[in-house]
Amino acid sequence: MDNKYDRIEEDELLEAPLAAGQPAPEETPAKKKAAKIVTVILLILLFLAATAGAFLLGLSGLVRLPGKKPAAPAATETSAPAPTEAPTEAPTEPPDEDVDDSLIQKLSSVLIVDDAAYEYYSFSQTTANRYVSAVSRAADSLSGTARVFDIIVPTSMDITLSDPVRQRLSGLTGDQKKAIETIYAAMSSNCVTVNAFDSLRAHRKEYVYFRTDHHWTALGAYYAYREYAAAAGIRAAELEEFTERRFDNFIGAFYTDSGKRKALTKNPDVVYAYEPKSTNEMEYTNKNGQKIKWNIVTDVSKWARSSLYNTFIGGDNPYCHISNPAVADGSSCVVVKESFGNAFVPFLVANYSEIHVIDYRYWKGNLTSFVKANDIQDVIYLNNVSATRNAPLVKHLDSIS
Repeated sequence: MDNKYDRIEEDELLEAPLAAGQPAPEETPAKKKAAKIVTVILLILLFLAATAGAFLLGLSGLVRLPGKKPAAPAATETSAPAPTEAPTEAPTEPPDEDVDDSLIQKLSSVLIVDDAAYEYYSFSQTTANRYVSAVSRAADSLSGTARVFDIIVPTSMDITLSDPVRQRLSGLTGDQKKAIETIYAAMSSNCVTVNAFDSLRAHRKEYVYFRTDHHWTALGAYYAYREYAAAAGIRAAELEEFTERRFDNFIGAFYTDSGKRKALTKNPDVVYAYEPKSTNEMEYTNKNGQKIKWNIVTDVSKWARSSLYNTFIGGDNPYCHISNPAVADGSSCVVVKESFGNAFVPFLVANYSEIHVIDYRYWKGNLTSFVKANDIQDVIYLNNVSATRNAPLVKHLDSIS
């Protein structure tokens, strides 16, 4: 449809303005017709020129003509491009790398992956039930007298072993997290369970377990100590509040268990210990009943390289006692443990005036009576998950509870 307003505007653009006061000349019909023809031709030429210009302008954005620099963008085009859509979740660490089968040795006693060894695990419902019964019985009998905590520590198999390798071993070793959760779910409501698994898992790429030994390192024990402190409502001391000791060239029990495989000597472990600054004095009672003055963290730099884990509380003894004069509030606890508890105990010095340590494998007595006689406020059971499936060990634990 014609638009008369557009046509009128175009005609007006083609007419030359008249001088002021000059009368418009009269035009003959022939001149008027010729003027109209010229006007139409000019309009067609203007339309073609405008169309060609628009085409070349669009083309210049796609192709750079030789010898000609692209025009600077207009001011309205200088703003930054719109940001891409934000990821729905924070980026995660790259997945663990798998290892070649040649680096995995599936021995009857341990698994060796490259230069590290791991202990197999299998769940025993019968033994787990007895463990639950022993701890729950103590918690129930001490209700209103002392708080009872239970810490079950996973072994390195389910913490530091890479995910791809661990998944390939699903038929050879049990699920430790599931086992711990099963035991905790059956525990008396009078017992406070402490989740060490998730904390250790979160720090799995740190040096939380030894490569040549079945124990955790002091750093691993520290992360469990922080979880215990949160559960107990006490302040967890920082590592800087302790004096770090280092003992090199540790070759642990896995070396013997593996038949002295040379792979485990390629990269010896380092034992780090954290000595309390308030006191390093303790006394332990050995298996012969003798009381011996000792150090919470002992210098073992000249000891046999297989004995360096004994830097912690003198190793495995039936009973030891620590008095910290820097904590004068009368607080006290007892740790009922096997050897995993040794690296854990030094951290408690920051929180308690009196610390008692019972190794239930060697100690003779009744725990409930001991707690009441010594006015102990907190009872801490600490066992690695393999101990909860070891029938002879759980029988010893049951006998004192």
